[in-house]
Amino acid sequence: MRALYLKEKLVFEERDIPVPIPKDNEVLIKVNSVGICGSDIHYWAHGKLGQFLVEKPLILGHEFSGEIVKCGTDVKGLIPGDLVTVEPMDVCGKCEACRKGRYNLCPDLKFFATPPYDGALREYIAFDSSFVFKVPKGIDQEMATLAEPLAVGVFSSKAVNVGLGDKVIVYGSGVVGLCCMISAFSSGASEVVVTDIKEERLMLAKEIGASYTYNSLKENPEKFNSYFDIAFECSGATFGIIDASKKLKSGGTIAALGFNVNRTQEVPLAEMIFLEQKIIPTLRYANVYPATLDLLLKNKDIFEKFITHRFSFNDAQKAFIAARDDNKAVKVLINF
Repeated sequence: MRALYLKEKLVFEERDIPVPIPKDNEVLIKVNSVGICGSDIHYWAHGKLGQFLVEKPLILGHEFSGEIVKCGTDVKGLIPGDLVTVEPMDVCGKCEACRKGRYNLCPDLKFFATPPYDGALREYIAFDSSFVFKVPKGIDQEMATLAEPLAVGVFSSKAVNVGLGDKVIVYGSGVVGLCCMISAFSSGASEVVVTDIKEERLMLAKEIGASYTYNSLKENPEKFNSYFDIAFECSGATFGIIDASKKLKSGGTIAALGFNVNRTQEVPLAEMIFLEQKIIPTLRYANVYPATLDLLLKNKDIFEKFITHRFSFNDAQKAFIAARDDNKAVKVLINF
């Protein structure tokens, strides 16, 4: 089968590798569509993201959909022909975190397209059926790739207990930030404000339902000081948590999702102690994919607007360039 490896920074190399043979608990998936994530762009452009270094050729892509072509003997509830998406990880299932259902914190977690583990830019993947989910009717192969970033928003909203009538601010209007906005509304938020420095992204946020948007390079509305119950910090910007603290009421909560490439962010700890504000970091997701797929289906008209660029497998390099350089790019897909 064909597989696309990141050979070195900015350089892909196609290889012919064997089609995997699924184990008893696995399904063999023919990959249909792969979404390009910000982490993929970092590995492609810089060869690293935080502590993760690309030290050998790596297959990128962890947001994907595909069709089951073969099932292992122990697989239940899935059959060949099913359109599926996956939680792109492998965990031990035995450690304390896994036993408590917090498998996203498994110390032996192997996450797709995070060095040294290969991702989805290949024709076939054998995957543990426990992490494979049938896509509901009404969601096509392209939209199914959005389940992965949406799961991040659903998991984070659950972690900070967004509730009925909450006022929410989202820092960063990339795909994850927009997914946090949608998840917050679905959890009962009465108002969600989105801030960013990219006008094109803010326009989309407003189009799909943001209560208010503003460019933080141009304004910082004082009317929002001590206004919000919850903040989602999705940008990773150095000032993000500092500003979020100013915008929160006493007792407010910051969901920390954004990943600063320098691995540090400033925190106004004294002020947050005085106001009893909380920071809750959230890592990826766990136990939310069924709810995520339901939310995706209910909001499919909105999510159709996310997919701005489509490329073939043969044009993967062009896809990554567009994802990095085109200001109008939201979600760039590579289709097989």
